[in-house]
Amino acid sequence: MTTKPGLHEQILVDGLREGDLKIFDYLFHYYYSGLVVFAFRYTGNMQAAEDLVQDFFFHLWLNREKTVIRQSLKSYFFSAVKNKSFDFLKHQKIEKKAESELKFFRPDPAEEQQFLVESELEEQVNRALAKLPEKCRKIFMMNRFEGLKPDQIAEME
Repeated sequence: MTTKPGLHEQILVDGLREGDLKIFDYLFHYYYSGLVVFAFRYTGNMQAAEDLVQDFFFHLWLNREKTVIRQSLKSYFFSAVKNKSFDFLKHQKIEKKAESELKFFRPDPAEEQQFLVESELEEQVNRALAKLPEKCRKIFMMNRFEGLKPDQIAEME
């Protein structure tokens, strides 16, 4: 059951909507620590909880003119922070899933280093081969890359 804001709260809501910094400051200091503890219960992460609550107040201030509060401030604030906490948890779950899926596509750093060394070496070999006379290059490639022995190469020539 949601209750409508009382007269005192309606003054706070109206002041907030009009951009009264003293009212915003009051609301921030009055609710901040309780909202952080509340968010921490969902997230299990104190830094994330603080960030979520600060983000809530930031957006509250930015959207103050169009924000409609039909229940008590406390209910509105805690519901909004709970929703932000759920969004955070959904995002964490998506990040973990993506990270685990990327492990299959991301090479091991040692393999990646080996690949770079091999590709660099291959490039140097190709440059050296290009400098050899054509017949010499052909004989070298038949021996080295096709596994032919010198006497097999001689028979072919």
